[in-house]
Amino acid sequence: MTLVDTDICRPCNDIVSRQVSVEEHMLSIAGQELHFKSAGKGSPLLLVHTPHRYAKSLLNFLPASASYKVITLDIPGFYNKVTGQAITHVDQFLSIIDALQDSMGYEKVDIMGKCVGALVALKYAADYPHRVGKIIPVAPPLAAYSTRRGTAASGLYAVINVSRLTRKLAKFVNNNALYTHVTRLLGGYGNYTRMIAGELERSSEGYDERVFFGVIHSLLQINIKQLLSSVLTETLIIFGEHDPTVGEARVREAIRIMPNARYACIQGVKHALLERQAEQVNQVVAPFLLGATT
Repeated sequence: MTLVDTDICRPCNDIVSRQVSVEEHMLSIAGQELHFKSAGKGSPLLLVHTPHRYAKSLLNFLPASASYKVITLDIPGFYNKVTGQAITHVDQFLSIIDALQDSMGYEKVDIMGKCVGALVALKYAADYPHRVGKIIPVAPPLAAYSTRRGTAASGLYAVINVSRLTRKLAKFVNNNALYTHVTRLLGGYGNYTRMIAGELERSSEGYDERVFFGVIHSLLQINIKQLLSSVLTETLIIFGEHDPTVGEARVREAIRIMPNARYACIQGVKHALLERQAEQVNQVVAPFLLGATT
C-alpha cells in the first residue's frame, strides 16, 4: 500500500501536443446496440462513465513514447434512451464489458472510472480478474456504504425502482433546477455551465430511468468491504480533498484491506476533479499506467 504524493509526481519530459482523432463505434453485443468512442492507438485503457474530453487530456499528457488506445464507454441507457430490454443490474454491464473485450481482441484492459464508473471498475476487477491489468477508481462514492444515510439511500432506490410511476417522479426531481443547484454546490464544479454542457450533450435524448435507478440500486447492494478485499489487481484510487462522497479516512480504510492498492488525494477540489484539476490527475495517472514509482 503506497501513498502517491501529487507534489512529487511531475510530467514526463517528452510530453508532446498530439492531434487526437476521435473515432465513434457501434457494435451489437449481448443484445445491446453499444455506442462508444476511442482515441489513440496501443494498449487499451477503458474509461467508464468518464467524459471523452478527459481521454483527450490524458493522451496529450502522456509522453510520446507511450502508446494507448483510450475507449470511452457508458452504461447503455444511463445517458440516453435505449430500446428493448434495459440493463437494470451492474452485473449485466460487466458481462457487456467482457464481451466487448472479446469483440475487440483484448485479453486484458486497464480500466479507469469516475463515481459510478469507479464502482464498476472495482467490481469488474473482482469478478473478472483475468481480464484486467490495472484499475483507477476516481471519486468512488464510499460514503454511500459507511453511514446510516447510505443504508437509507439503498432503500430509497429500491422503492423508486418498484414502479414506472416512482421512477418518473424521481426523474422529475432529478431534473429540477433546485436539485441541480444543490448538486453543483456539493460537487464543486466551479464553472458549472461549461461542465454541464458536455453532460447535456451526452444525455440529449434523456436517460432511461429503468437503467439509472436499477443500476444505482444494484450498486448500493454491494458489500463494499468484501468487494475491496477481493480486488487483487494493481489499483490507484484518486479523489478530491473536499469530496463529501469519498473522504480520506474511508480511502485509507479501503487500501488497508486491499492487497495491492495506493491512493492520490488531489488538493483543493471536490467531486469534480477531472473537470477542474485534470492536469493534477494526469500527473498521478501517467506514472501509474507506465509503471513509474514515486
